[in-house]
Parts: sequence; structure tokens; C-alpha cells
Amino acid sequence: MRITALSTLLLALAAGGEEPAAKPPMALTPFVVFRGSDSAIKESRYLRIETAEAWTKLWLEHRGIAADRHSDYYNEAGVPEVDFERCMVLAFFPGETTNSAGVDLVSVEDLHSSLRVRFRQRWFQTLGADGGGRATRPFGLFVVQRRTILMHVQEDVQGSKRGDAEWKERAKIDGPKPW
Repeated sequence: MRITALSTLLLALAAGGEEPAAKPPMALTPFVVFRGSDSAIKESRYLRIETAEAWTKLWLEHRGIAADRHSDYYNEAGVPEVDFERCMVLAFFPGETTNSAGVDLVSVEDLHSSLRVRFRQRWFQTLGADGGGRATRPFGLFVVQRRTILMHVQEDVQGSKRGDAEWKERAKIDGPKPW
């Protein structure tokens, strides 16, 4: 019995000197997804929304509704409710373009010191005069589990359906600032 206990102790001490294995990234899956090609926001923006006030302001701007035409009580604009104690909204607006049906969230990985968020646009083809391109303002709004660490937003910019992903950093968004 003493030999077994001593062996166990020696094994535990020997293992303690090794480097601990790095934690693998943790994937976050969106709870709710809103996407489309008809945002009122024309310029490219990549945001992390963490408060109900910021969410309402962004939703109204995205839908093209003046703030003075909205009441939180009646919610005429249909602002979706989000539990900002547990969640945040990742908001991607690539800007005015053609032939994009919206934004897909490819992955959200918690790398423990930062988040890596990857997305790609939902491109489609057209035919007609000058190629028949359709003017669009794509967007993607993703409600995910709240994280307050640095966030790297990357877009897949490869030009072929068959090609490997080519990630380009679009934004680096810091977590909340301490007082």
C-alpha cells in the first residue's frame, strides 16, 4: 500500500513540472441571427453592442427610422429584445455594394485572451445589361454569449466559391475600459 501511495505521489510531482496543455478555442454559436441586403446604413461598420440603449439606436438607424418616431414602451419599430446581462450583439455592415444577400457568421472563437470573429458575404450572380448587378446594403446582426475581451473581426475576401478562405481583418474592437 505504501509503494502504491508513493508511486502515485511521485507521478503527480513529475507531471507537475510539465507545461499545462493550451486550452483549445471555445466556439460560440449565435442565439439569434438577422441578415439581409436592405440596411439603411450605407458605410461599412463592425460593432459590438453591449447595452439596450446602443442596440435601440443602432436598430433604428439600420431600419431608417428617426429616433423621435420611436417609443420604447410601444416599440413601433419592432426593436428585438436582447438580454444584455448575458448577451451582446455583433453587428456587421460591409457598406454599399452589389449582389450581396447579407452576411453569414462563419465562426466566433473564444481564444481566451481575445475573440476571433469570422464572416463572409452571401454573394449572388445576376445577368443583364452591364451584368445586371443589384445595389445592396448587406448586414448581419448576431446575438451571442457576452464576452468583454478584445475582438478581431475578419472577412473572407476570396473571390471563388471553390477557393480556400482568405481572411482579412476588418476591425479590432476593444473590450470595455476599466474606470
